[in-house]
Amino acid sequence: MQRNLFIIALLFAFQTQAQEYEFETNDEGHAYYSSVEEVSGLSNTDLFDRGLEWINEYYVNPNGVIQLKDKEKMVIEGKARLRLMTYDKKGNEVVGGGIVSYQIHLFFKDGRYKYEFERIRWEKPSYYDVTRWNDKSQVGYNEANYNFYKKQVIEYIDETIESLTEYMKVGKEEKSDEW
Repeated sequence: MQRNLFIIALLFAFQTQAQEYEFETNDEGHAYYSSVEEVSGLSNTDLFDRGLEWINEYYVNPNGVIQLKDKEKMVIEGKARLRLMTYDKKGNEVVGGGIVSYQIHLFFKDGRYKYEFERIRWEKPSYYDVTRWNDKSQVGYNEANYNFYKKQVIEYIDETIESLTEYMKVGKEEKSDEW
């Protein structure tokens, strides 16, 4: 009986360790993240300003990210990138997995905003949507690296969304002048 419990526990440990990361996708099967978030009591202008503040706080080079900020249409659009880590021959994590770029769109209305992360692609000579890392039949498929890449991108997007939603709720923290 104890041996069976040990085997079951061991199988469960292997299953959780080999977790599959899967991208959220749009109707075309491309990686895409979108949501409408409610923020009561704020006008579309307040939310626009807060969204712009978030970009300026979150990204190292916000001017390089922002491609459009239109206060009349209440939209901010940008393009950002992240550098992927990979494994070297000894199994250590090193820079060198390439670059993933994505487009971010923020739309604002009174009391709510919408974010979209789309065109999430691995920078290659031609368009390479990150969902292609799921295609095990492609030539040169490297399951270990591709799973590691998926993990990095999904965790990065999730962290970015979490940062955005938290910031949009409370805004910039006021620094106390008391000492």
